[in-house]
Amino acid sequence: MAEPVQDTNPAPAGPYPEGTLLFEYQPKGGGPVVVLPNAKSVFADGRVSRKFIRRLDRLDGWRQTFAWLNLAEVPESIQEQIDDIPDVEYMDMLAAWFDDTGATPGE
Repeated sequence: MAEPVQDTNPAPAGPYPEGTLLFEYQPKGGGPVVVLPNAKSVFADGRVSRKFIRRLDRLDGWRQTFAWLNLAEVPESIQEQIDDIPDVEYMDMLAAWFDDTGATPGE
């Protein structure tokens, strides 16, 4: 399983609004740390609706992960950085991102 670096400090100036709780992940192969908004905050602010979940049900697992990243408003540049992570590690990283929520990013 991936070993995430979780940061509960408010986001600094950067791609996310000030006060955003962060999830940080260091890819095993090196490279820059992946910084995402904490997945639990995506649930807490009301973005996850029944309509969103119903639309997810129609998508395969990979497309579900993209839908979650888009819903969390992860910038395209960070999504491209994530694309460089090998498939198995990618799924481990996303599972760790969702660890606190009781949900999964794609099955």
